[in-house]
Amino acid sequence: MAKPDIKLLFLLASVFILSASALAYEILLMRLFAIIQWHHFAYMIIGLALLGYGVSGTVVSLFQQRVKEHFFSLYVGSVFMFSVFSVLNFQVAQQLPFNAELIFWDDQQLFLLTGMLLLLSVPFFFAATAICIAFMHFKAHLTKIYAADLIGAAAGSLGLIILLFFLLPQHALITIASVSVFAAILVLPSAPKSIAKKLLLLAIPVAVFIGYQLTQIKLEMSPYKSLSQTLKIQGATIIHQRSSPLGLLSVIENNSVPFRHAPGLSINTDQMVLPQLALFTDGDSHSAITQFPDKIKKLSYLSNMTSALPYAITPIDSALIVGGAGGTDILQALYHDTKSIDVLELNKQTYELVDKVLADFSGSPYSHKKVNTHIREVRDFLGSSDKKYSLIQISLMDGFNASSSGMHSLNESYLYTIEAIQLYLSHLKDNGYLAITRWINIPPRDSLKLFHSMVIALKEQGFKDIGKRIVFIRSWQTGTILIKNAPFSDNELKMIRSFNENNAFDSAWLPDMRAAEANRFNMLSSPIFYEASSSILSDEKRDQFIRDYKFDLQPSTDNKPFFHHFFRWQTFSELLELRDQGGMPLIEWGYLVLLATLVISVISSFVLILIPLIFFQQKATNGNISIRKINVIFYFFMVGLAFLMIEIAFMQKFIVLLHHPIYSFAATLSIFLLFAGLGSHVGGRLAAAWSTQRVFLASCLGIALIGIVYLWLLDPLFEVATGFSLPVKIFLSIILLAPLAFLMGMPFPMGLASLSQHAENYIPWAWGINGCASVISASLSTILAINLGFNAVIGIGLALYLTTLVFFPSPKLAERPT
Repeated sequence: MAKPDIKLLFLLASVFILSASALAYEILLMRLFAIIQWHHFAYMIIGLALLGYGVSGTVVSLFQQRVKEHFFSLYVGSVFMFSVFSVLNFQVAQQLPFNAELIFWDDQQLFLLTGMLLLLSVPFFFAATAICIAFMHFKAHLTKIYAADLIGAAAGSLGLIILLFFLLPQHALITIASVSVFAAILVLPSAPKSIAKKLLLLAIPVAVFIGYQLTQIKLEMSPYKSLSQTLKIQGATIIHQRSSPLGLLSVIENNSVPFRHAPGLSINTDQMVLPQLALFTDGDSHSAITQFPDKIKKLSYLSNMTSALPYAITPIDSALIVGGAGGTDILQALYHDTKSIDVLELNKQTYELVDKVLADFSGSPYSHKKVNTHIREVRDFLGSSDKKYSLIQISLMDGFNASSSGMHSLNESYLYTIEAIQLYLSHLKDNGYLAITRWINIPPRDSLKLFHSMVIALKEQGFKDIGKRIVFIRSWQTGTILIKNAPFSDNELKMIRSFNENNAFDSAWLPDMRAAEANRFNMLSSPIFYEASSSILSDEKRDQFIRDYKFDLQPSTDNKPFFHHFFRWQTFSELLELRDQGGMPLIEWGYLVLLATLVISVISSFVLILIPLIFFQQKATNGNISIRKINVIFYFFMVGLAFLMIEIAFMQKFIVLLHHPIYSFAATLSIFLLFAGLGSHVGGRLAAAWSTQRVFLASCLGIALIGIVYLWLLDPLFEVATGFSLPVKIFLSIILLAPLAFLMGMPFPMGLASLSQHAENYIPWAWGINGCASVISASLSTILAINLGFNAVIGIGLALYLTTLVFFPSPKLAERPT
């Protein structure tokens, strides 16, 4: 039995740790920038920062000979540089005075954004350089190194999710930097002693720097986020803060300027809002924790909000409240003497803050004798329960500022899809209500999209009297849409009109309303809400109205769950012209930033590919064998596009099965990377028995076959499995994803193996091309998903894998000079 190669084992362990650190850092940056900036800029920064992977391939291509001569120094130095710059450059980047909303006014913002992106690309450049030169130095073990790379990435993604339950994001950053140092130390025993001693000395200043940063690092939140603005008010202080992968929770107290947060509260109310604490998630999404009163009647102002509509119609014996947050909806149900209240809260730390830490102030609403609290997602909960309710209530899940400024346009939400609405309706008792409250924006957007979604959900279930089952009212700030599991009675409509009259709320749609009833209290230039609702309910007018409307009101589905996406190109130029007149908040920044990311990624990627073609004149040959450059370009580019497209699409689709986004992302990403790594390792062994081309051919055909089967199998399978327990669902996810991921781990290393045999100086170039394609694929996949759906993204990815059959970088006989 052959002895194991100790040097190789240490290198594989080092690559494992480095890859784990790099992917953990990538995901952590998304979390960090969601806190200090906004969600959509997290996507952009990550996408362009990963250009460091492409640049590493280019640099190593141009300096191959020197890289080969100084492997250990360059490898260890690159790992140390990743450790240092992952912390240092983030610190510098967040000090830049960048403001996304000033881009169209202030040219300096583009330079600041570019500087931020360049800073963040540096750590990825060093991590990718280390892995790339490892491929070159141990080219006989390419598949093993690639396997260590992917399996390490899987461990990093899962490890970070776990880490964020225990550490603040900034402290997780220091932890990642510390762990990555061991990736450098592991290879030192294999280096010549003279070099190893010098490199080991480098570890001392690196360790000192990281230790110092542990005491200094803090997050510099954008001054334009809601939390930053609130803390500028005299007397505002943070009294509690908790962090998890679901968000950074901050509780604010102000004894000088009291909080008064009651969205949609009637201007006619004569009851004072009770003392409150402000609760923010990631510095935004403001909600309130209300002081529990000594007498329940002091909560009477909660009956003067649009969300109280169902309680004004009839007594509610059982309610399901989706998203307890600070507890306002719970208090509203308790005030109206609801007999049984089920509350769903996704973030356990929200429940603990409100109900345990702040129990003396909040009165522990989650633990009230009438309340049963479940730390679960609504579709997961309803999918595993036969219980039916008199009322299912979904109130505001985001802050008004974020909702009205286009900040959420990239956020997928399975809460408002047609399939979700139909699930809610199936859990209503006879004559039960589904009530959903949203912010009112002018011009109307998400409230009309929700109304349209509800109409289509009812239509698909075969109801003919849809207009008689739905009610839509609005205040100056919020709108509540109510669906009844039967037509509304005359008495109910009378009660609704009385409720509106008493609270100065407007009817946007009632089954028997006349146009004169609309737009009476919170007056607009025209009764747009009534006119839009009437058109959406009309089979003759609906399609034309949706086509002509200035914002996209097409309902979201599980295949296209982007509820907050309203962007239309025909409106963009008009809104841009109105930027000095208040038109900027109507522009969807998230979508435009994503498009800009794609454009910049494409331009940067072509530059990175063209540079080696111009300057890398060395011909890749081995004897009389040659591999065409065009094959290398197309093959590794398409493999990079296809892998990430399919991976991203399945990460999103599996939210429907696993429900919790954190479980879905952690599980699917880890499964993909782990089994792709195993596939790479096994592929190397199979290639020795068959050939690289045969293994490649079998893997691509297998990927296409499995993918096609999943396109029609997954949705009905998820519907059947919705009632399974979480461990069973995760096991099912492994069974489903493992074969596909296993095969997807083979094409890239098989291509590298062919290069190692016949054109080894193309290896770093192929690494760079693949990295550039991954950057493009990250933004391109999201754009395609928004416009075409996840199934289309998967289909395109499968087609790209099949197309690589034409471009596999196999050798051909070189033409001999005559």
